[in-house]
Amino acid sequence: MRYAWAALLTAPLLTAPLPGLAQTQQESGQPSPGSTVAPGDELDDATFPVSPKDIIPTPSNPFGIEPLKPGQHPSRALHCDTIEHLKTPRSYRRLDSYVRQEFRMPAGAENKFFERDYLTGNWGGFRDELYKKGIDFYGCISVDLAADALSNAKPNNPYLNPPTASTAPGQPSGGIHYQEYNINQVYGLDFYSNLVSKTWKGGQLHFSVTYPETRPLYAYRNRLNGTGTSQLHGQFFTEVGLGDPTYLDQGVRLFEAWFQQRYGPGMQSYVRVGNIWNAITFNRSILAGLFNFWSFTEPCMLGTTYFTGNAPCYPVAPLSVQWYHVLNKNYEFELQVGQGYYSSTGRNNVRGINWGENLTAANGVEIQGELTYKGGTYSTEAKELGKPWYFKLGGQYHSGMIYDNVYGVNGQPTALSPGPRQTLYGNAQVYASAEAMLYRVPGSYSRGLTGFAKLGGGFWDDRNIIKSWYTLGLGYEGLFDKRPRDILYFGWALLQGTTGFQVNQRLLPACRMVDGCNVTGTQNTFELGYSFELSPWFTITPMVQYIHQPNTRTDLGDIITVGVATRISF
Repeated sequence: MRYAWAALLTAPLLTAPLPGLAQTQQESGQPSPGSTVAPGDELDDATFPVSPKDIIPTPSNPFGIEPLKPGQHPSRALHCDTIEHLKTPRSYRRLDSYVRQEFRMPAGAENKFFERDYLTGNWGGFRDELYKKGIDFYGCISVDLAADALSNAKPNNPYLNPPTASTAPGQPSGGIHYQEYNINQVYGLDFYSNLVSKTWKGGQLHFSVTYPETRPLYAYRNRLNGTGTSQLHGQFFTEVGLGDPTYLDQGVRLFEAWFQQRYGPGMQSYVRVGNIWNAITFNRSILAGLFNFWSFTEPCMLGTTYFTGNAPCYPVAPLSVQWYHVLNKNYEFELQVGQGYYSSTGRNNVRGINWGENLTAANGVEIQGELTYKGGTYSTEAKELGKPWYFKLGGQYHSGMIYDNVYGVNGQPTALSPGPRQTLYGNAQVYASAEAMLYRVPGSYSRGLTGFAKLGGGFWDDRNIIKSWYTLGLGYEGLFDKRPRDILYFGWALLQGTTGFQVNQRLLPACRMVDGCNVTGTQNTFELGYSFELSPWFTITPMVQYIHQPNTRTDLGDIITVGVATRISF
């Protein structure tokens, strides 16, 4: 039997064995049901049409879910709707952030276009053959559209004089838009250890490539608003690309590249080395990933830029070592140590080939750790069939330099006396998050109400933009009988700016030269959306976002943005 563990462009987190573990566990004398498996999508012969003796017996459950039958194998459909968790296995509950084997869905019918796992199908069986040999290729395309129904970038805006978007009164800004679109492609290629050796278990080499076209929407409001609201204003979070409208935004780039080796009972723990994006495995939540405003994805990397610290959330994959260890059926721990700044600009990975650039004391290292407790069907206890939930505690530390958010080296505020900023060293923040299924329709595994909560913040007011954040979200899966996998979601996020950020905002010309400028220090964001799953490979999510006090100012006027996110896996 050949084995390998697929781990993503986005570390899939399985919490119980796949069929491929049957022989291993039988040989070791350990019971199969409920045993743990590492975050990864197992690969081996038994994931394809299997004989009855190879099927893992599934514990009885009140949901009427049956184990895989002869001729079936688990679905490998992608979570393109939440790109950072792209290869989290497809289960009977779309919102499962952790998946037990007995609740994985079988592969879709290949001969039915809207039921197959991928738009392009199984390539006449060739895709399965490659997978069995240890090669997995996959991809997603996103098409995002957004427009401000109300904002200070629109003509005849009552909050600015003259009634055009501008950086200062009477000075219209060029290139200010109130509508935008983005097309982005993400490709993954994984090689598994059984490709080179039948006896080498749990090895994987992973590459992901992105191909953004037009301007990346994840920071698109940097263009929509000409009054300095970009830092806290959020983004259509497509996870890759850059915020500046330069040629570097476009074209193919290598995003992640790492080697991984699994170890321990059930091969459920791993060590990973290479260019790694922390958002894939830390503070994970499928429900939170459906939101398109970046506040719902906190915490970010601290090492984004020397100027901003913990905001905005630029997706970067610095050279790192990551360790994931499952302690028991409920607890897991994760640690990542990586370079502090990815390049001279703090976030620009160019084409993904500047590995190890700026490994200096000034740029420092970044450390992130997280402890998770999982209960209900998120645990790996076979007899635990309660509603799934988890609780996480985490923290980040950055040893490198960061600029003072108010003062320059001359001791004067840089907003009044432009010049080099004071250089500080060290940055840190802590966070906690929880997710739980709050209500389950009687007799159903998937349908019901799920909620999440996140909070956290830093320790200093003279660095960073954000001092603290608080986020709540709800999602109802299967609100309508005939649409059991659609999700209606709603969330609220509050960002509190640091004292230094607020002082600097008041001193900037964009505030001093505008009558009635009022910096409150807080920004509220609300997002409402409905995610249609039209096929395992096709989702459409229309949404509306309301931003209250953008950039923590009342005088700019609130913003309403409407948009639609389309995701297709192939």
